Amino acid sequence: MEVPHLNGWYQRFRQQGLVVIGLSTAPPESQREFARQRKIAYPLFLWEPEKLPALFRPIVATPTTVVIDRNGVVREVFLGILFGEQKDAFERRLRQLLLEKPKQRKPSSTAAKKQPSTPKKSP
Repeated sequence: MEVPHLNGWYQRFRQQGLVVIGLSTAPPESQREFARQRKIAYPLFLWEPEKLPALFRPIVATPTTVVIDRNGVVREVFLGILFGEQKDAFERRLRQLLLEKPKQRKPSSTAAKKQPSTPKKSP
């Protein structure tokens, strides 16, 4: 079961920037009951399967854990339940990713064009 691990990681690492989001396609009433019983500490979103974002449509296993870094890049995808060495490896990977700094975005060419020009001196 992923929930205890995800709850623990969320509580331990959220101050370092970890965000955990649960996605479920279960009916809202059953998902709310599941969340209440398991004391899910992280945000949980309910989705209709046909309305899932494109990134999540190829998911074929439940649970699937997707790790997206600070720059929005998918870094890891784990299929199935994390346990034993796989759980330990996942936590080591989380710790590594949390140490990474976000890349600074370069200003777009349109942003550079919007900078005010230096006023011309009249003769």
